[in-house]
Amino acid sequence: MPILRVEIRATDRIESKRIFDLYTSGKRHPPLDEEVIEEVWRQGKTPLGPPKFMGLSHAEPISYKFDVNIDSLVEGPN
Repeated sequence: MPILRVEIRATDRIESKRIFDLYTSGKRHPPLDEEVIEEVWRQGKTPLGPPKFMGLSHAEPISYKFDVNIDSLVEGPN
């Protein structure tokens, strides 16, 4: 199953630490999950499940990194 990496820019370090702690404790941040799924659709791909939080970028500005399983046969709405 293909996986698409999506990076979403964090507002600041404080927010990124809070969200990082949330995901690593097994919880989710629904607005951020929705933003990731919307980005997958924008790229013309069909997501097959919720995004998987992979961590934070080490570069500035900080970004959240997610992997999303996508359907390799179906293109999203354009």
